[in-house]
Amino acid sequence: MSKDHEGPTIISSLFGADFLGRPFMRQTVMIPWFYLEARVRYGKEFVGEMFMVSSFDALKDILKIQHESFRVRSIQYVTPGFVNETGQWKMEPLLEASEAINQQGERVPLFKVPDRTYSHLGVNTDVNLKRVSILFPAVKRQRE
Repeated sequence: MSKDHEGPTIISSLFGADFLGRPFMRQTVMIPWFYLEARVRYGKEFVGEMFMVSSFDALKDILKIQHESFRVRSIQYVTPGFVNETGQWKMEPLLEASEAINQQGERVPLFKVPDRTYSHLGVNTDVNLKRVSILFPAVKRQRE
């Protein structure tokens, strides 16, 4: 999905040398992805870290490994314009990530954001899905 670039090759007189010396991420395919904020323990302190996650399977793996020293605090669902039907990239807070089973018996990921629910590469319109698991948010816990 992406590549880390230690020394970007942006050639332009519009940007100063400081900008050109910074690493950047580049999205090379037009697929939805997840932007996670997590609390991670380093020694005795907790720090915030951001993760760009490219697939639902990777998101499930990350959510499974949470423990007292690593906790996902929030997730943004990032979609290209053809998925969110706006014509441009959109970042929306993920309220719930779950799996359901459709009428063909296939597992279907569902991503609930404030105004709609996404499934695969589009807005979910199937009303006959049976939810089998809720992956995020996890069981409500006391404020950290």
